[in-house]
Amino acid sequence: MHIHKVGILLMLLCFGSAQAQRIQGTTYAGTLGGNRPVRLTLYPVDGLYVGKVKRFDDSGKTSTLVVGRAGVEGESFELREYTQDGTITANWQLQLQGDSLKGKKYIPYTDQQGRVRLSKEKHTYLGLKKPEHLEGDYGYQIGEEGPQGLFSITKIGPDRIAIDAVAVTSAPARNIAAYQDTVSLMHHRFEHKFIGPTDDDVPCEIDLEGVFYSDFLRVRYTNTNPCPFYFGHRATLEGIFKKIR
Repeated sequence: MHIHKVGILLMLLCFGSAQAQRIQGTTYAGTLGGNRPVRLTLYPVDGLYVGKVKRFDDSGKTSTLVVGRAGVEGESFELREYTQDGTITANWQLQLQGDSLKGKKYIPYTDQQGRVRLSKEKHTYLGLKKPEHLEGDYGYQIGEEGPQGLFSITKIGPDRIAIDAVAVTSAPARNIAAYQDTVSLMHHRFEHKFIGPTDDDVPCEIDLEGVFYSDFLRVRYTNTNPCPFYFGHRATLEGIFKKIR
């Protein structure tokens, strides 16, 4: 069964539930770069694909977080790999061909890439639980010169949090998007509305939504035409922010 079809069979994810939701995913095993053993497990979660990459070498086994999306038809995947400190160390571009995943892994801001060849090993299940501790820092960084972002979260009550967020575009410009506020927390989710003028003095807005998961915070704009001039040129608060502390 193709991965995209698995999502149709899932129960709806509900963070208000007291019990963990069981989500069916798929584990693939094969090689990276032609000879390095690797295993990739992916689960569909709220329109994303979330999982782990496990490598096996002389130093032992390592496991890192991957988060990304499937293509329109569910036959391709764009995944980002995160280390514990939020650094995005690789982009995975994969095509689903029958029971196999084939493609390449790219290292950001370098010419390094490796061929990926994986075959379906088994279906697996994830007990998706509510994140227990929301406080802390969530971030991402793409190399020294690439985009960076950080959300610092402080809980100030049972259903309110204080947010201190900043994100910058690639060097050398480093245009900035910044945000500080106290917001209500609704089942591990928060919202905020930015309202500002455009160049024509016509008000525009950004409807921001953040959702906490056990390993990361997903931030996105939910309105159709978010204001393009509110922050610095091309600066955005959208993204996947890995929990780093």
